[in-house]
Amino acid sequence: MVYNDAKPGVNDDLSVSQGDIQGNFAQANTSIGVDHFDFENVAGDTGKHKYTTFVDIDSTTPVTASPVTTANELAFFVKKVGSDPRIHFRQISNGTEVQLTGDDPILSSIGETTVIGGLIIKWGTGTIATANTNTDFTFSIAFPTACFNVQLTPLSGTSVSTPQLVSIAADKFVARTSIATFPLTVYWIAIGV
Repeated sequence: MVYNDAKPGVNDDLSVSQGDIQGNFAQANTSIGVDHFDFENVAGDTGKHKYTTFVDIDSTTPVTASPVTTANELAFFVKKVGSDPRIHFRQISNGTEVQLTGDDPILSSIGETTVIGGLIIKWGTGTIATANTNTDFTFSIAFPTACFNVQLTPLSGTSVSTPQLVSIAADKFVARTSIATFPLTVYWIAIGV
């Protein structure tokens, strides 16, 4: 049954509209029970969340704007980043909108993850083959906007090995070294958005 907001009406005889009223209660219980424990829960959890489902505000008709918050409100909502829906958080007083989720993490020796706020951390290893030659380290997935910082750590052999960062871009960084036992293995961490 679909919820009927016209029942009971002002002039309804309750003995006649009793079925409609019971139908409305049943529909309310069903609707509440989607993400919550329903009214019939006997464990004392009635009304508590089982989980939370968010609708992508970019997919609603009409498209819904990011929520506005007052001085005593916070908001969680889903909207698209590129073509993918992501969970966002809005601070009090219509404050900063913070992206909470990103792409699925790649958890391997060369990988990446997105942390709260949309910051992306990438890591990996590579090799500088010869001295005084620029070596490109291309990210498997480019940063959507920019790479801010790259830290290099050499896996040192018998000589002093100091890799130098030459340049940083959204899709790669360039490194070199002049003193090393070659090939030089370099571990790296990159941070960007």
